[in-house]
Amino acid sequence: FAFFSELRMKFCGVSVSIFNYERQTDEELDIIDGDVLYILLKDESGWWSAQNKRTKLVGLVPQNYLNEVSFFFYYWLLIII
Repeated sequence: FAFFSELRMKFCGVSVSIFNYERQTDEELDIIDGDVLYILLKDESGWWSAQNKRTKLVGLVPQNYLNEVSFFFYYWLLIII
């Protein structure tokens, strides 16, 4: 579980996008349905700071376009993929 602990220290959650989103500002990220996002900061406004695993870009994404997954589920996916 050392790998799991190391991953968790870099971000506070993992989410999968459930819709496409085209950015409206330079601070936002383009996402497509199924993108895995590492959540860096959760803001009460509903805009979360995240890094897109596919593009490696960092920016804001609308929380309501995401489905959070548990760290254990994400770790399990890393093992089988």
